[in-house]
Amino acid sequence: MESRLAAALAAVLLLGGCAMRIPAAAPLLPLEPPRPPGLAAVALTAEEFGVLMIDRGCVRVRALRGGALRTVLWLKGTLVDHDAHGYFLRREDGERRYRVGEPIQFGGGGLGDIAPAGTDPEVVQRCGPPYHQGYLSR
Repeated sequence: MESRLAAALAAVLLLGGCAMRIPAAAPLLPLEPPRPPGLAAVALTAEEFGVLMIDRGCVRVRALRGGALRTVLWLKGTLVDHDAHGYFLRREDGERRYRVGEPIQFGGGGLGDIAPAGTDPEVVQRCGPPYHQGYLSR
């Protein structure tokens, strides 16, 4: 009886070691709220720098050299995805990958400590201020 139990336990451990690891739920990607009808898009020409991070389950950007975290509201068409190397951001229409934990350079600008009207309440609760806009190049 003990040998059967030991064999069953060994089989479970061996099979468990070969099982594919399923990633945890994707982190929350803050997106810019929709613009009111008739309002033109503003070109995001200011350069922003930082390190892409996941903080409290939210994609954020830390200032270079360990500075403050900021919540970037990415333009529509920005996606969070993962592969064998971890999470990354990319544009729907682009191939370039911006990896979590690595420095990032993007277009954007500061919005202050109050989230723009229409921002997803979950972003406000989980991610928090300060808020910035962000645009990834292709």
